[in-house]
Amino acid sequence: MGGGLFVALWRERRGRGAPVSRRCGRPLSAASRGERGFALDETLVALGVAALGFVAALALLALDDRRPSRSDAQQATVREGRYALAVLERDFGMAGAGVDIATANPDGAFGQPTIVRAGPWDIVFSAEIAANGRAIVDGAPSDRTPTGDAPPSGLPPPATIRYTLDSTGDGLVTSADRTDQVDERVVANTGLFILEREVCGFNRKDCLSPPGAVALVRGPVAYPSGARPEPLFQYWGYFNSPNRLDLWGDDGTPAGTAGNGRLEAEELTDLTPVSGEDADGDGTFDSGEDRNGDGIWERRISELIRKVDVVVTVETIFPDLRYVDSLRSSPETPFRFHTFVLRSQIRPRSIKIPDAPN
Repeated sequence: MGGGLFVALWRERRGRGAPVSRRCGRPLSAASRGERGFALDETLVALGVAALGFVAALALLALDDRRPSRSDAQQATVREGRYALAVLERDFGMAGAGVDIATANPDGAFGQPTIVRAGPWDIVFSAEIAANGRAIVDGAPSDRTPTGDAPPSGLPPPATIRYTLDSTGDGLVTSADRTDQVDERVVANTGLFILEREVCGFNRKDCLSPPGAVALVRGPVAYPSGARPEPLFQYWGYFNSPNRLDLWGDDGTPAGTAGNGRLEAEELTDLTPVSGEDADGDGTFDSGEDRNGDGIWERRISELIRKVDVVVTVETIFPDLRYVDSLRSSPETPFRFHTFVLRSQIRPRSIKIPDAPN
């Protein structure tokens, strides 16, 4: 009895357990203590803790919802790039199919050109995809493509197809080409341009108007780090030697390493469209115009080009605030868009036009 009373008194002093009777050491009932369940302040505290837990759970659920959204945006970007690459492979793979190679043109060259223009951000070529219509003659200025008449022939001329970022048609790809369409203006990524596809001679029409949008791709806009995106079209051919394929522009101008098989940032600043060996454009084979030294005057670029690397760079249209691309960012300006580069090398069916008949 004496030991039980001592334990009861010790527990009461330590604040543990229910109050005990000093007489018998048994706990007092709730009624004897004047209590009726939880007090008001205890109830309010419990409700507050529960509310905080509920808010925290909602925040976690919202975070989980955003994660799939970022993933979906990246997947949609990759799908758009794959679509653009598939369309380019399909069309450019047919370049030269069905072209008229025998009829003389007013400029003295023979036949319809397979490749009319070969620029880093636009390409114009001929392919048999239409029953009848119009197409471009070789040497058309960049601000007039695709226009003009096909060479006279007894057969319907194939269509002329143009892929370009030059939506203003001035022969250059500048900021003006990035802000002239709504789809370009509404995105936060200021390096994206609409890749357009224009067809002349399709379904007996001169040119499809307006040109069709293929995808949003990265254009010739430098990243915050100073790095530059690879050109959309890169051309391999016998530009400097009859025995070795060279990459057009891989010449170390104005700086960089010549002949290393890739275009460096310094070479990209001076990159021009592929040109034939008629340097002065006078239609005469002058001394010094045999650039590759094969003894043949290749006036047309399609006689020099053998394959084309197509590099489609696509990026998310809005920034990911949790992501920084270390390769494309500068210390002052983080680049928060996800970038995906898709590549393909295309060898068209019929690139080189045979020598003119005697």
